[in-house]
Amino acid sequence: MIMSSHIHIEPNALVTLDQTDLNRVRSSVLKSQISTYRLLARNLPVSDDLISSCSYQTQLASYIQSQLNINEQQQQPPHAISATIVLTDNKHQHVQQTFPSATIMYKTLAGLENSNNNVQPPIRRQEYLISLNPLHIQQEREKRVLNRMSFRLNELEQMPVQTNNHLNTKALIELKSLKLLTFQKQLRNEILSTMRKDTCLETALNPRSYKCPKRHLLREARTTEQYERQKKLEQEHRQKEKHNKFINQILVHVKEFREFHRHTQYTTQRISKAVILYFANSERELKKEQERNEKERIKRLMNEDEEGYRKLIDEKKDARLALLLSQTDAYIDNLKQLVRQHQQEQKVTNRQRGRPKIVSEQNSNTSTPEQKPLLSDESKFSTETVSIVNESLPLEAETQDQTAIVSEEIDESSTTNAVIDQTRNDEAIRNAVKQTATNEDDEYDAKESYYTLAHRILEPIHEQSKLLIGGQLKPYQLLGLEWLVSLYNNNLNGILADEMGLGKTIQTIALIVHLLDCKKNPGPSLIVVPLSTLSNWAAEFQCWAPNVSVIQYKGTPQIRKMLSQTIRTNRFNVLLTTYEYIMRDRSILSKVQWKYLIIDEGHRMKNHHCKLTQILNTYYTSAPHRLLLT
Repeated sequence: MIMSSHIHIEPNALVTLDQTDLNRVRSSVLKSQISTYRLLARNLPVSDDLISSCSYQTQLASYIQSQLNINEQQQQPPHAISATIVLTDNKHQHVQQTFPSATIMYKTLAGLENSNNNVQPPIRRQEYLISLNPLHIQQEREKRVLNRMSFRLNELEQMPVQTNNHLNTKALIELKSLKLLTFQKQLRNEILSTMRKDTCLETALNPRSYKCPKRHLLREARTTEQYERQKKLEQEHRQKEKHNKFINQILVHVKEFREFHRHTQYTTQRISKAVILYFANSERELKKEQERNEKERIKRLMNEDEEGYRKLIDEKKDARLALLLSQTDAYIDNLKQLVRQHQQEQKVTNRQRGRPKIVSEQNSNTSTPEQKPLLSDESKFSTETVSIVNESLPLEAETQDQTAIVSEEIDESSTTNAVIDQTRNDEAIRNAVKQTATNEDDEYDAKESYYTLAHRILEPIHEQSKLLIGGQLKPYQLLGLEWLVSLYNNNLNGILADEMGLGKTIQTIALIVHLLDCKKNPGPSLIVVPLSTLSNWAAEFQCWAPNVSVIQYKGTPQIRKMLSQTIRTNRFNVLLTTYEYIMRDRSILSKVQWKYLIIDEGHRMKNHHCKLTQILNTYYTSAPHRLLLT
C-alpha cells in the first residue's frame, strides 16, 4: 500500500504527490463517472470532456501537468527531466526510481496505483487501437445520431407556425416520432427479452417442437382423406337425425298444448254459463217471491188485516238483525237500571242536603257577613238551574257507580251468551225476531227511552255565552254544548267522541265559559292533555275566552314549585297540565277540590289497569264531573 509519494524533478523542479492529492484525483474521477451514468440513464448525449475525465490516468496526468506548469512559470524549463519517486510500503522500504520524462513517470505511477488497489489478478483483454476499436466507433456513431436528433428536436420545437398546413403536419409528425425514441427503445428491448424467454421455455418444456415432421405418402393421404370424409358424413347424419327428432317433439308438444288449453277454455266457459244461468234464475225467483210478498202485504193492508201485515214484516227479519237488536236492547236496559239507581241515590243526597240549606236560609239574617256571599251564591245557583244539581259527588256514589258498571258488564255478557245460544235453534230465532221487531226503535217503544231517562233535566241552549268572544259556534257545536250542559245538570260523566278538526276543544272551552257565566261555577277545572297539544289549548283559551284565568302547569321543578303556590291560593279557573305531571306531582294537584276533570286524548287510558287510570281513580276522586275527549 502506498503511504506517500514524492516526485523530484531535476533540475530545479520538484513535484510532490501526497495521499490527499491522490484522494482528490480519485474523488473527481468518481464524480465524473456518476455524472456520465446519469446522462446515459436518461439517454442524453455525453461530451468528450466528461468521458475523458472519467479516466484516472488522464486526471492524474492533468494534475501533474498543472504542477509542472506552475513550476515552469516560477523557473525556466529544464533541458532534461529526472524524477525520483520515493515509495514507502508497509515494510518501511524506500524504493527510488528515475524517469527520463514526466509522461513515463505518471504512466508508471498510474500502473503502480492500479496494481496496489486491485487485489484480484489482472485480466488480459484484447487491445485495439483507438481509431480501430469497434466499440468506440459504435459509441461515437450513436452519440452523433443522438446529437443530430436532439438538434432536430429543438429545431422543430422552435419552428414558427407556417401557413402551409402540409408542412405543419409533416413537422408535427416528425416531432412526435422523435419524442417516441425512448418508448421505441423500451418496446424493442421488451420484445427481444420476451422472445428470448419464450424460445428458451418452449425448447426446455417441449423438446419436440423443433423436430421435423414425418413425411406422409400419397397413399396414406388418400386413405386419411377418405376416412375424414366418412366421419364427417356420419356426424352430419347424426346431427340431422337429432334435429329432426327435436322438431317432431316440439310439434307434438304444440299440439298437446293447444288441445289442453282449448279443452280448459271450453270447460271454463261451460261452468261460467252454468253459474250465470243459476244466479239469473235465483235472482228471478227471488224477485218473483219479493213481488208476491209485497202484493200480499198490500192486499192485507187494503183488507185492514193488521196481524197478517205484521206477520209478513216479522218474517222478513233475519238472524243477524235479531241478534244485534237483542244485544242492543239488553245493553240499553242495563244502562236504564244504572241511571235509575243513580237518580234514586241522587234524590236521597239532595234531600239530605236540602234540610240544612232551608235552615241556613231561615237564619240568613243572623249570619255573619263572611257567610252571606256563600249563601247568596248558593241561592243563585239553585234558582238558575232547572232542578237541584249536586255540586259534589261523594266517593261512595262513585264506588256504587263502578260496582253497577261491573254488574252491568256481567249482565250484558250473560244476556249476550243467552242470545248466542238462542241462535242454535231456528224456532228460537223466529221468536227473537218477532220479539225484537216490535221494539225495534226507541221512537216506537211504549217504554221510556234511555236518553229521556238519563237526561231528565233539559236546558236548551240557543246562543253561546257572551264571554265566548273568539267567534260563533256552529249549529252542531251548539248541540254538543247543550249535551255537555245536560251531563252537568244531571250529574253524569260523559265521553265526547268526534272526528279530528270538528271542534272538541272549542266545545269544552264553551262548556267551561257557560259554567262560569250561567252556572256561576268558577271552578277550578283540571284539563289533562298531551304535552304536544298543551300550547294549542292555551292558545285556544286566549283566543276564545281571554277572561278565563288559565295556568299552564309545566316546566322545571323550580317553575312548578312557584306555580304550586298559586294553585294553593285557588285564584284561577282552569289548570292545564299533562299526563306525566298528573302522575308525578299528584301530592300537590290532588289536594285541590276540582269541580270538573277533563281528559283529552282519552284513548290513552286503555283499560282499568293503566297507571294513569289507577292514579286518577285513587288520588283525583274529588271531582264530581268528568269528561273524556277522544
